[in-house]
Formats: sequence, structure tokens, C-alpha cells
Amino acid sequence: MLMSYEELWRSERLRLDAQPEVVRRTAAMASVDAQGDSVTRPPSPRWSWRSGWLDPSVLRPDGGYLDDVDELLDTLRETPPVDAEAPVVVAGDPERRHREERAERGIPLPGSLLRKLEAVCERARAPFLLDASRSADGGTRTS
Repeated sequence: MLMSYEELWRSERLRLDAQPEVVRRTAAMASVDAQGDSVTRPPSPRWSWRSGWLDPSVLRPDGGYLDDVDELLDTLRETPPVDAEAPVVVAGDPERRHREERAERGIPLPGSLLRKLEAVCERARAPFLLDASRSADGGTRTS
């Protein structure tokens, strides 16, 4: 069932009526400085933000909205790139790739940090369990 714009606006699932309260609370929080003291000037307009939430079933009650989004994203990714060395990506693709790489190979740490961690372990007489030979910058393990 399709909804008119007005029905959609008033829909419980659209929840736009709650946003002024969120903005009011955010402005109140932004008027407190780092020490928790009130700030006499109004918060900067650069601190403003707005977000909205929408139940996808409002747009497509048959549940096809997410399928349409997947198809759109696939189409974007399949677009021929201007630069053959840089494929087309959509928001979240680089982050997903990095998460997969980190899950497989771990988080790269600079050799200088590994040496400091190893020194802390030595002082604490705790085993150093990281593989310093795989540091991000080729740093070597101290002896």
C-alpha cells in the first residue's frame, strides 16, 4: 500500500516528530564546556546535526527495498572506472576491506611501538607475545 506524503510524514515509523527534542538536547549538551561548566554563549552552529530514521517497509511493504539497494550498489560497483587502477567503490567498501584484512593479518604496529611494548613486558617480567618481525615499518625486535 502506497502512502501519501502527508501519511508518510505522520507515520509512526517515520518518527520525524522526535527530532526537535534530539536537537534541543544536543544543543543543551553542546553548551557545557570540557570541565562541565555552563558556557554563556550559545553553541556554535557548526555543532548542529540532524538525522532521520526510516523503516524500509514504509517505502516498500513487500520487503523489496533492501533488494533494490543491493542492486543499486552492485550497479555502482560494476561501473567502469575512470582510472583502471582505482575501482569504483561505495561508502563502506574500504572499511569492510580493511576489517577483513585486519581479521586475517592482524593490526600492523610500528616497530618503535613494538620495542616499547617489549620493554614494558621485560620490566613486568611478562612474556612478549607479539611478533615484532611483522611490524608495519619493518622495525626489528630488540634483544
